[in-house]
Amino acid sequence: IDFNDKKAQKGNALEALQKSLGISKEETMAFGDYLNDLELFSHAAIGYAVENAHAEVKKIAAHTTKSNDDFGVEVILEELLEKISVEAEQ
Repeated sequence: IDFNDKKAQKGNALEALQKSLGISKEETMAFGDYLNDLELFSHAAIGYAVENAHAEVKKIAAHTTKSNDDFGVEVILEELLEKISVEAEQ
């Protein structure tokens, strides 16, 4: 049995981190695979569920990526860094 305070969840932690670093929701991307990640998406402008995510997570996330086993998070981050690099060169 796991016991947690209702306030102890990833969404609240992300919100606190955003406030402390001065980062907005629009500047935040979240990735998730299980039910404990659902709250993350409400604090991020862009949300990705990995392919092997729980069905409820896939319903909430705006986007999907490859599974954890296929480095889905890394694929998206590499694409983002490439896009930023190309835009910086222009």
